[in-house]
Amino acid sequence: MENNRRMLKRPDTKVVGLENKMMDILQPSEGTTKEIPSKKGINPLIDDSCISYLNYRIQQEEYSSRIYLAMSMWLNNEGYMGAAALWRKYSDEELTHADIARKYMLSFGIQPVTPRLDQPKQTFAGLPEIIKLSFEHEIEVSKQIKEMANHALADGDHMLYELALAYLKEQVEEHDKTQTWMDKLEAFGTDKIALRLLDNDMAELG
Repeated sequence: MENNRRMLKRPDTKVVGLENKMMDILQPSEGTTKEIPSKKGINPLIDDSCISYLNYRIQQEEYSSRIYLAMSMWLNNEGYMGAAALWRKYSDEELTHADIARKYMLSFGIQPVTPRLDQPKQTFAGLPEIIKLSFEHEIEVSKQIKEMANHALADGDHMLYELALAYLKEQVEEHDKTQTWMDKLEAFGTDKIALRLLDNDMAELG
């Protein structure tokens, strides 16, 4: 369970210590560069707190991609070929989400940080666990983005708030995906035949 908590980093109510987490992405891993990208100039429409939230969003979206990639590879190796293809698709989608924040920063002359990324969980108990972990992970991501939206609104940064709303709209789709799989587990069970049929359903979407 400790590895699961480390991967998901999910709090009970709100994202605790988000500012510390955002600062962590600027602390390089051993053997990596300590260089932090510089700004072209000072743009009054984007401040340091906004930059921190966006760099953190990039890191978390890329880390989500790695989580789903690890799940995809495990599923492939265990014979869940339909689910493996679908989770690989989920992994690729997370990278496009990171690009949303990158494009925003570059529009203001800010070079995004290329983040360091931890290794996610590598082994799983089965497809039901992967579905449950994915469901919980998307809840954590939504909490992070809601905190960014709250910060933007309190700071009067309406452009960042609009970006946060775009991310939250994207999250509604993410929750729909994982909720559907959770509902099917609840409705049809987790025996081998049910999982085989579920894997076939996933193959049609992968």
